[in-house]
Amino acid sequence: MKKCILILMILCLLPGLSACGRDSSYEKPVSGKYYLALLPDKKGKNTVENVLDVTLRLKVGGALVHTAFGQEESGTWEAGTREITLTWGDESYTGKLSEDRIEIGEAVYIRGLKEARDLWTADAAAYVADPLAEYEGKYYLSGLLEGGQNRVEKINDATLWLLPENEAILFDKGKNTLLSWNADGNRIVLREGNDTQIFTYKNGTLSGNTEDTEVFWCRDKEEAESFLAAHPYVPKPHIPVLSGLEGDYYLAAATAFGRAVDIGRAGAIRISLLPDWGLYYDGQIYAEEGSYGPLPGGDYEFVTASGRFTGSAENGCLTLKDPGGDQMIFFDSLEKAEIYRTEHGGADGPGTQEDPKESTEDPTLEIEDPDWESSLAEIPAEPEDAEFWQGTWFGLVRLTDDCSGLYRLMRGKCYTVYVTLSMQPDGTGTLIAFDPAATFAERLLSGSVVCEEGRTLLLAEGLIEPFNVTIKNFSASFDEARGLVSFSLKQSVSGGAIGGELLLRPWGEGWEDQPEILALFPDYEAYLEEVAAGVPRYAPESVGPEPSTK
Repeated sequence: MKKCILILMILCLLPGLSACGRDSSYEKPVSGKYYLALLPDKKGKNTVENVLDVTLRLKVGGALVHTAFGQEESGTWEAGTREITLTWGDESYTGKLSEDRIEIGEAVYIRGLKEARDLWTADAAAYVADPLAEYEGKYYLSGLLEGGQNRVEKINDATLWLLPENEAILFDKGKNTLLSWNADGNRIVLREGNDTQIFTYKNGTLSGNTEDTEVFWCRDKEEAESFLAAHPYVPKPHIPVLSGLEGDYYLAAATAFGRAVDIGRAGAIRISLLPDWGLYYDGQIYAEEGSYGPLPGGDYEFVTASGRFTGSAENGCLTLKDPGGDQMIFFDSLEKAEIYRTEHGGADGPGTQEDPKESTEDPTLEIEDPDWESSLAEIPAEPEDAEFWQGTWFGLVRLTDDCSGLYRLMRGKCYTVYVTLSMQPDGTGTLIAFDPAATFAERLLSGSVVCEEGRTLLLAEGLIEPFNVTIKNFSASFDEARGLVSFSLKQSVSGGAIGGELLLRPWGEGWEDQPEILALFPDYEAYLEEVAAGVPRYAPESVGPEPSTK
């Protein structure tokens, strides 16, 4: 009988013996379902909207299920006395462990739905609101009144962002300025270095005086439009200043490093001299605006973003020289330019071309990448996809965690975007991106593009206009499977960095087959109404003046 009792005792111990060698001491107290109850921002305010949105289910045996806004991911967990490591997707997180909670950084998960809601409620009640929150936001410049006349043309031309932590950004026609600010009752003080501006705040408006000018800012966009409508901008009559040189000029010859460059064909570069001493420089790969003016002695100075040139104009021939002595020769008709290119090659300019018979050197030297115009060395072939890219594209800008500094609050924001592409038959063209909501400015990006193989578009050089930042050599490809273009960008700007993803489709196409993207559009219904009307909000602009045959 005693022998039977002993056998029974051994059999009862077997489950415990089988567990030897595996540390399961933490599985029972740790396993269960945890709810995200706290996720404070930098000021301590809890950003959790619903404790059911993000959960962790820790199973016995080390398996884990992470659920965020309805999307599940499987993973694993390992626990020690005071520490736990969670892994799902491509990420691992190590945090603090106590009886009923897991703390990963500032995030706190609570086991038990009631307990999580109790903590969430208690934290919300204890939070002290930001005393400046009432004043924070985006303001539109709606009034610059001088003697009753408003100088504001469009409310999107200048915007003022009052941000947390007494930081502010002023966007004014492509220029951004970093400011600081504070509030005392209805008094708002803006500072830039030692300069101070004082405004009166009332129901989302700022008003003040700068010398003899009354200044008005409105946080509500419709209110800003109403103010502008009540105080309309009345432009003064403009009489253009004419130089007598206005017109289009086509490249016939050029030198680089003192040697002639084989430009391939006349007109590879075109300069248009405009009224009011303005100019437009179309370099095929990129285009620039600039100015020119007279110099003592009868010559002229030409200024673009690429540099300064001196030049002379005589009998329809325009000669530009850079500080190094290299030059470009233009004629006021494409026919004249081609005749000169064929007969002379343009090594030293009109009337001074060296006789090739007397020279033992090759009169042309192909330069792979001259600083002033890389397209002179190699005129791109005519790709088949130029027509594919031509037109208006519609999509979404999604700002990512790459936004930093003053722009950290923009993370996760989504905005509608339009992109217009004006393409030439040779595969070059211009790109302009518009944000109709004018988050920073209505025109986001402008630049020059080149078609590459496989329906890939290279942004050779562009300007992020609200921040006046130049970017180069970014490419985007058309994804045949998804039927869209994806373009990612991270760029340092004044006050931090901007990062985001641009998703595009040809204007007129729907996004219903991409529900995750469709849910991010802030005003998709307005887009559908626009498509039904058959006219896009933005249309491609001309790349430049069309060639003429003077």
